[in-house]
Amino acid sequence: MLPIELDKDLVGVESRVKEIESLLSNGSKGVHILGIWGIGGIGKTTIAHAVFDKFSNHFDGSCFLQNIREECEKKGLLQLQREFLSILLRDENLKIVNSDIKYHFGRLSRMKVLITFDDVTRPDQVESLVGRLDWFMPGSLIIITTRDKQILQNYDVKNIYKMEELENVDAFKLFNRCAFKQEYPDADYKELPDKVLQYAQGVPLALKVLGSFLSGRSKGEWNSEIEKLKRIPDIDIQKVLKISYDDLDDKIQNIFLDIACFLKDVNRNFALEFLDACGFYAEIGLRVLVDRCLIIISDDKITMHDLLQEMGRDIVRRECIDDPGKRSRLCHIEEILEVLRCNTETEAIQGISLNMSKDEEISFNFNNLKKMSNLRFLKIFSNVKSKIEESGYDSFEKRYLQWKIFGFDDKGYIFPKLRYLYWDGYPLKSLPIHGENLVSLALYCSKVEQLWDGVQNLVNLKEIELAGCEQLTKLPDLSKAQNLEILMLHGCSNLVNSYSSVRFVNTLGWLGLFNCYRLNLPRSIRSESLESLCVSGRSNLKRLPEISFYNLKWLDLCGSPLIKELPSSMWCQSRLVSLYLHYPSINSLPSSFYKLKSVHILISPIARDFRYCLTSSDV
Repeated sequence: MLPIELDKDLVGVESRVKEIESLLSNGSKGVHILGIWGIGGIGKTTIAHAVFDKFSNHFDGSCFLQNIREECEKKGLLQLQREFLSILLRDENLKIVNSDIKYHFGRLSRMKVLITFDDVTRPDQVESLVGRLDWFMPGSLIIITTRDKQILQNYDVKNIYKMEELENVDAFKLFNRCAFKQEYPDADYKELPDKVLQYAQGVPLALKVLGSFLSGRSKGEWNSEIEKLKRIPDIDIQKVLKISYDDLDDKIQNIFLDIACFLKDVNRNFALEFLDACGFYAEIGLRVLVDRCLIIISDDKITMHDLLQEMGRDIVRRECIDDPGKRSRLCHIEEILEVLRCNTETEAIQGISLNMSKDEEISFNFNNLKKMSNLRFLKIFSNVKSKIEESGYDSFEKRYLQWKIFGFDDKGYIFPKLRYLYWDGYPLKSLPIHGENLVSLALYCSKVEQLWDGVQNLVNLKEIELAGCEQLTKLPDLSKAQNLEILMLHGCSNLVNSYSSVRFVNTLGWLGLFNCYRLNLPRSIRSESLESLCVSGRSNLKRLPEISFYNLKWLDLCGSPLIKELPSSMWCQSRLVSLYLHYPSINSLPSSFYKLKSVHILISPIARDFRYCLTSSDV
C-alpha cells in the first residue's frame, strides 16, 4: 500500500494511524478485522476516517457507515443494508428486493473491500447488515468503532486498538487551534489554557467544544466558565459521554454512580465487597463498565477519567437540582452541610462522602441523620488516619473536628441499610447504628466507648478499624462475625478483656494491637488465615498466643520486653517475610531460623524508635 498524505489539520492522528498500520501488518492473510475502542469523544471516528481515507484507494469497493446507532434508529437495518450495498457495488440506482440480498452479497465475496462500521452499540447491528465478517474476500479490511469491548469479543476480533487520551503537547495544540485559531495562546491568555486542559484531560471532544465556546471571549468570561465547570459539566460533552451510561441496566448504573461519587481510586476487592453487599452483582457490573471504557482497573484499583466522574456526579445532581436532600448521593461539602443543618427531606440519600479539614467546626441536627433510612455509604474524612500513621499512635496530638450536635438521643438504631461507615473523630460515646449489613467500620480517633449492646448479627462485616479510640473499653461479641478479615485496634489503650471476641474468628487475616496496654490476649487465635499480627508496645505481654504460622507473613513484637523466646513451630514455616523483635529480651534465635531464606529481622531496643535490618543470611 502506498502512503497517502493525511490532513495536516488533524492533531495526534498520524502517529496513531502508523500504530494501527503496524497492528494490521501482524495479522493473517485472510480478512483483516480491526476494532477501535474507547470512550465517547476520544476520537475513534476521526482515527477510523483517517485509516479509511489513507487506504480506500487500494480496494475494489469501500464504504464508511457512520453513526450506526443513530442511523439504525432512524432508517432501520433493512434500509441501511440497501444503502450499504449500493455504495459498495458503486450503483446509486441499484434496486434491491429481499430476494436479491443473497445474490448481491455473493458479488461482494468476490471483491476486496474496505468497510467501516462506526459507533456500533449492539452485536446484531453488524450481523444484520453483512452477516459473518469472514464471508468477505481475503485481503478485505473491516473496521469497527465501538465503546463496548464485548462487541469486538463477540466477533473474536484479535486486533483491538484502544484509544487513549491525547498527549499534553497534542492536547495543547488542538485546544489552541479551536480557541485562538493558532497553535499558541494569545499573550493575555497565557495561563488560562492550562486550566481547561486539566479539566479536559486529553479528550478531543472536550478540547474542541470548550475551545470553540471560549474563542473570542474575555478573560473574565474564561474564568467564569472554568469555575462553572468545577460544579456543572458542559452539556454538549456530557451528551456524548452519557450515551454509554444510558445503555446500562439499573444495577450497573448504580455501580457507576457509586464509583463516580465514592469509590474512585479504591481497592477493587473492597469495591466488590461493598457493591455486592448492596445487591449490585459487582463482578459482572465492573466487567461491563471496563468493557465500555467507563472505568479502568489498574494495579487492583478502580479509577475513571475525570470527565466521566463529573458526568456521574452531574447525573446525581440532576435528580433534584434545587434540593440536595432529595438526591441519592452527596459529595459536595456545602450541600452536605446544608442537608445536615436544615430540616429537609433526606430519605432519598443513599451515600454521603464529606471531606473536612481538621480544624473545621460543624453543627448539625442529629434528627436529620435519623431520616436517612436508605443510607448505604457514609464517609466523613478529616485526614486523621494519615496523621496518626506519620506520627505513631502514641505520640500523635489528637485534634478532632468541633462537632456541635443537637437533637441527639440514643434510642433505637439508625441507618438500617448501612454497608460502609468511615468517620474520623466520631464524636459520640455510643454507636446507634445497625451492624447486620455493615461490611466495613472505621472510626479513627473517635470518642466511642462501646460499639453495640448485646449480640449483633455481624456476618457481613469484613473490616473493623478503630485506631486511636482511647476511650473504647469493650468490643462487641464477634463470634458471629465469621467473615471478619481485618481487626485494627492500634492505640486503644483502655480496651480490656475482649480476647474472646477474636479467638474464634477463623477468617481473620490482619490483627493490629499496638499499644493496647490493658488488653489480655487469648492463649490461642484459631484463624488459619492470619497473615499479619502486631502486638508491639505491650510491655506486659509475656508470651505469644498460639497461632497458625502457616500463612503468617508479618509479625511485630517490638516493645514487648517480657517475651524471652519465640515458639519453635514458627520457624518450621517458610512464609514469614518480616519479623520485628525487642532487644535485648530476645537475644538469640533457634537454629531452625536458618531455614528461612527470605525473612527480614528488624530489632529495636524500644518500640518504634530505632531499628536495623538483619536478614537470615547475615546471622
